[in-house]
Amino acid sequence: MPAEGIKVDSLIKQWIPGIAKKKIDKKVDKSSTVAPVEHIAPNLITSVKSRRAVKVGSPKTIPDQETKKKSIKLDNIDNRVVLTNNNKPNQNQAKKIVGNPVLPKKLVPISAIAATKAADIDAVANKNSVWLKPVLIMLSIILVLAIGGGAIWFTVQNQLKPSAKDTMAVVSLVDAQKSVAVTLPDHKNELLSALNITKQGALAGLTNIYVVKDDVSGSQNLATTDEILKVLDWRIQGSFTRSITDLEFGVRHDIQTSPYVILKTNNFDAARAGMFNWENTISEDLTPFFGSVVTGSLRPTDSINSQAGVAGFVDSNTDNRPVRVLYDETRRERIVYGTFNQNLVIITTNRTDWLELINLLQP
Repeated sequence: MPAEGIKVDSLIKQWIPGIAKKKIDKKVDKSSTVAPVEHIAPNLITSVKSRRAVKVGSPKTIPDQETKKKSIKLDNIDNRVVLTNNNKPNQNQAKKIVGNPVLPKKLVPISAIAATKAADIDAVANKNSVWLKPVLIMLSIILVLAIGGGAIWFTVQNQLKPSAKDTMAVVSLVDAQKSVAVTLPDHKNELLSALNITKQGALAGLTNIYVVKDDVSGSQNLATTDEILKVLDWRIQGSFTRSITDLEFGVRHDIQTSPYVILKTNNFDAARAGMFNWENTISEDLTPFFGSVVTGSLRPTDSINSQAGVAGFVDSNTDNRPVRVLYDETRRERIVYGTFNQNLVIITTNRTDWLELINLLQP
């Protein structure tokens, strides 16, 4: 070996003492090993010897330029430079590793990427909520106003909707201050109960009660006389029933509340005979509208010690007009009826109200 080569070798060994023989025993993983310095130093020594030999006339050596690419990665445990198995660094790579090794960028965990994406999504959602929240509030207000306006409109329309009296020609036989409608039911007890409820709520003065019925379309029409009589099913003679062309219910409220029934007839004789015959059951046929059923009577002419007899009508008069009166066990007038102008039969609960109804008849 030439003297120049021996000197260079000595200098390198002094410069890197003990590195040429040092080994790294710690393994990183099964597929990679730590690059020992002895792999790097011999190449470095060879490179220096080669350059030195050229200067003194030694045969020129050409470094291997076809060396395969070496893969360098960062160990996540202690950040040491590792090389893939069975690959050795060339001279240029050795210099970079020893002098100023270039490490790859540190890998970012997937959880960090997911957190970043989630933050981005939240940011977009927050940005959208800035304008979305006012829009939702406005839509809610519009919806509430629409529903409230619809309810108000529906209520007003119902209030403005004409009643049965406004859409039907209700003709009262007497001059009543107020008119109230009741719906025609299927049974007489229901109709008489409806009339009695209206009587109890009557105001001062005269209240006319007219009967209406619902048709298939849901609208109301005046019930006919025949329809009302059929439901009431009064126990009267057929000739009398056929003679009735109109009937009217009502209440007169003054000192006391007195119900009334007015029958319009086209046959006075049939009406007079029919009323005499009806006296036996009229109290039952008109209860509860005319109060409880009269089961016994005491007439004003009966003595104080007299016992109540069988309930029955007696002749009487009011303002020189003949009437028939039914008294109860307390001598109180319960049913009074009489005719007027031979075409009207007026039925009420006392003679005072009977006469008042005569005075209030429409001309």
